[in-house]
This record gives sequence, C-alpha cells and structure tokens, in this order.
Amino acid sequence: MSENDDFDIDNLDDDSGDVVRQLRKAYKAKQKEVDQLRKQVEEFSSASRMSVVEGVLTEKGVDARISKFIPESVTTTDEVEAWIVENAELFGLETQPQKDSEEVQSAARIGSVGSAATAVDAGDLQTRIANAQSQEELNELLFGNKYGPVK
Repeated sequence: MSENDDFDIDNLDDDSGDVVRQLRKAYKAKQKEVDQLRKQVEEFSSASRMSVVEGVLTEKGVDARISKFIPESVTTTDEVEAWIVENAELFGLETQPQKDSEEVQSAARIGSVGSAATAVDAGDLQTRIANAQSQEELNELLFGNKYGPVK
C-alpha cells in the first residue's frame, strides 16, 4: 500500500494551499498504484489466455504457432475449440468428433446396468425381511453381504 493511506483530514493545518497540495499528492500516489494494478491484471489475463489457448491447441494436436492467429476476444477453452472447428479448413486441420474417454465409457456402462435392474417394492422388501430364515439371509437383504455392515 502507499504511504498516504493514513491521510487524516482532521490533522491538516488551516492553510488551504497546503491541503490542496497534500490532496493532489495523495491522489497522484493512488492513481499510480491503480495503474500498476491494472498493468498486473492485464499481464495475468494475457498469460492466462495464452495458457488456455496453447493447452487446447496441444490437446487437439495442433501446432501451437497457430495461437497468433486466434483473436484476443477468444479466451475460454470452449471458445478456442469452437474457433479451431470454425477455422480448421483454413489451416488444413481435420476436425473429427471427440471419442469418449475410457472413464466416460465405463460410467455409461455402469449407468446402463443400474437402469436395467428392477426397483424393489417397499412392501416386497418388507416381506422378504420378515421371511428371512437366518441372520446371514437378513444381512444379505439389508447390507448386500452375509456379514452385515462392514467398516
């Protein structure tokens, strides 16, 4: 922070010329600090944009030198991907639909298994619990194993 943060208007002398001078000095110091912060924000934004653009280009297997042709207004991953698809023909790139990763395919398989299973009616479950012949059978119904709750 600047040295003028503790500026107190009550401690000023009655000399109005000095007050104006001190206020101008404090204003200039604050303005300089604001300009420095704006410059830092611009640098961080630029670095972040370049990181996103180069990351998407690398992920797509595209030469990172194409990044200099991407407009400054394109900043997010989705915008960069859309720009690549839109301009692929200009740079001789082939756009192909993305294949699902192994995790996505596994999750889809697991999801399809769950949807194929039949839902157990609450009354049916209660009847099965009431008709259980052993502790193991009851544990199997309630916990999915014959040993009961496993910690």
